Amino acid sequence: MTAGSPSPGANIFEGMVDFFDEAREAPPHRELSDLAWKSVATAPEGPLLDVGCGAGVFLDKARAAGRRAVGTDLAVGMVRRAQRHGHAAAASDVTALPFPDATFSAVTAMLVLHLVPDARAALAELARVLLPGGRLVVVTQGVTWDEPVARALSANRGYSGISHEFVVGSARSGVAHRRWTSEGLATSFEEAGFTAVRITAGLDGHMLVGAANRR
Repeated sequence: MTAGSPSPGANIFEGMVDFFDEAREAPPHRELSDLAWKSVATAPEGPLLDVGCGAGVFLDKARAAGRRAVGTDLAVGMVRRAQRHGHAAAASDVTALPFPDATFSAVTAMLVLHLVPDARAALAELARVLLPGGRLVVVTQGVTWDEPVARALSANRGYSGISHEFVVGSARSGVAHRRWTSEGLATSFEEAGFTAVRITAGLDGHMLVGAANRR
């Protein structure tokens, strides 16, 4: 889940490996990852890169689909957990990925962009490692997402335990100026060299799933 430049936030995620490993199967997390995977499933065949891979939810999905995949995460503990689950993974900053140009046919990034100080640089780097026509799929926080909204959603859905902690914690981790409108996310994709942009929403419209193809 961590992919930006080294910061105190990265240290926080180092201590949350067990939480995110368990949260992979929590209903709100699964709702978002399943929604995003629909766009990955129709991407061109070839290797997948999952940036901010956490414990490996998209790497799990790629393996189940018979797709080669590798993950990166800024938190070394997350990388080690993904490796323990049998995945290829390495510690890396999203703005300086250790891969040649045009390596992957699909790139995923779940709940990463709101943590990155320079989202424009991150999107440019994701475009760099994608093959022409390759698919980028991101899950990120919408502009309406904050802690009161998250708490209300959790109450309305009857969440408790790790599901409640996941939605409220994700709201706490966001920074208001790094949350997105659908139009703003689409424009940022286009400015980074993506086309065929499609934005959908999860968690009652508060989380955005953006999918686009590299030109």
